Amino acid sequence: MSMQVSKLTFFDKAFAVMLVVVMTQLYRVIGLVLGMASIAILTGIITALCACYLVVKGKVLYKPIHHYGLLVFATIWPVATSVYADVFDYRAVLMQFHYLLLILSAGVLFSRAPLVAHKLAIASLGISVLAMVVSVRWPAAFASMAAIASARFDYLGRGSGLFLQPNLLAYNLVLLTLLCGRFTGKQEIEKIFAVSLILIAALFFTGSRGGLIAGLVLVLSWVTLSRQMYNRRFILLLVVCMVLLLISLGYIGMFLAEGTLDFSVYINRVMTLLTSDVVYEGSVQYRLAFQMRFLEVIGQNPVFGQGIGSVEYMLQSGELYGAAHNQILDLLLQYGVVGLVIALACGARIAQTVNTQPGSLRGIAILATLLLAMLGTNMLFDMQNFYILLAGLLARVPSPIGLASPHTAAMPRAMGLGIMEHR
Repeated sequence: MSMQVSKLTFFDKAFAVMLVVVMTQLYRVIGLVLGMASIAILTGIITALCACYLVVKGKVLYKPIHHYGLLVFATIWPVATSVYADVFDYRAVLMQFHYLLLILSAGVLFSRAPLVAHKLAIASLGISVLAMVVSVRWPAAFASMAAIASARFDYLGRGSGLFLQPNLLAYNLVLLTLLCGRFTGKQEIEKIFAVSLILIAALFFTGSRGGLIAGLVLVLSWVTLSRQMYNRRFILLLVVCMVLLLISLGYIGMFLAEGTLDFSVYINRVMTLLTSDVVYEGSVQYRLAFQMRFLEVIGQNPVFGQGIGSVEYMLQSGELYGAAHNQILDLLLQYGVVGLVIALACGARIAQTVNTQPGSLRGIAILATLLLAMLGTNMLFDMQNFYILLAGLLARVPSPIGLASPHTAAMPRAMGLGIMEHR
């Protein structure tokens, strides 16, 4: 038996294209074109394609040390909690299997060709940012997609793109950037700079304060870990380019529509982070009240939680006043301390895996960003890009991807998710 990074077949390439469709939410456009009343059918088709890819590329071994913890985190424990949940949420249960198949199938592809993951992340980031720009300038173009997804779309000019929700877009952009950084060498300062600039500019136009903070932490971590001698110049150049970019967008707006872009929408939201009474700002104060109610409900069954789907059920019944905007509280309410321990164990395993591999921006920066994201949104575990990122984090990569020679790229290091191909 030998292990090697395989040459991609047509099926591999087709599956990679499907991943881009998932990572960018382009399947919403497909649903609109096909006249579908719901995207649930497309989600089912994507799940089936992931399963087919695993069957076709099924000559793999799963090392328990890599795989079992992830299986428990993504599927076994969440589904098991449905036994004592007040209402059986079949959709939530099916989505857990969807996420698991997404991890495994993407893990197989990324293990066979790590460079593909890097390209997919860059392409998806570009498409998502472009869609965000269109949503800011021509929001009516996305109204029909929002109707299919049963989503609200009016966010007062904030960019939401194909994700149809500004905060959802912001955190998905951070996840895509993390995946890009996973396969970017420490010395590739030009690539780090370009991606950082795109990320921060895009996050500004989403108006997501939590997303912007997570993005800034990620960029500063990149700067620190790149080991460049001119980090101060990097930061200064990044700030200058950001200012010039925002000014230029204001003038571009004059040619795209009447007037210019209303920057007050974005600036006012960002500036609330700098005020001394930020905790009394409207949406922040509401979130604190919602989180206090979450803590009360968590106290009713802290060990095992209320069961999968309980948050959505309690929001609909009025037992919860609003979303917690905090993934940890959301996790504790549904899956209890047991679920939190499983999640922490998986996080520790991911950090160990990434930190022992050369050529990538190290796991500590990735996990710090993810932890910060968990404190700012309750939607992280419902994002498909989160599970695709997990597949990328656990994929073994040969040396710095951007600097690898053809000989190095073919080294026998295809072990993502503990997955090895028989030869």
